[in-house]
Amino acid sequence: MPVHIPHSLTVHRILYVLGLLAAFAAQAGEPSGPSAPEAGVAREHRLIVITDDDLHPEKLKLAPGQFVAWISYASQPVRVVFEKDVAREMVCEHPMNFTLEDEGLRSDPLSPGEFASFCELRAGKFEYRVEPVSGKGDELEGELKVRER
Repeated sequence: MPVHIPHSLTVHRILYVLGLLAAFAAQAGEPSGPSAPEAGVAREHRLIVITDDDLHPEKLKLAPGQFVAWISYASQPVRVVFEKDVAREMVCEHPMNFTLEDEGLRSDPLSPGEFASFCELRAGKFEYRVEPVSGKGDELEGELKVRER
């Protein structure tokens, strides 16, 4: 299923954001010490694209050690939200553009072309929603599923 990207986003902006994702992945580097994933475990970003009426993919399966990033192509600022109970079960060091609040784990507002990212989640199923910051418009629901090592 093709993803519709609004024409208002220029190729330059898309390349800029992809460059940021690549820089983030390079910054992550190879881990060391006791928290390092097992040899041979994938260390790559999986990307979820947000549009006005869709998440692509809506459900994402991750291998241990994979990162997940959301990039918004919605016409208005949106926020990725994990409920408080789900957020407590998550283990993630160094989330990018996310804040843990009383209500749960919330991304900063994502304008078109902006992104937020997680690193290594523990095994489990994590449901989330994407909501318009303005409160006007539909919420989208998504799911991350991280398999056991």
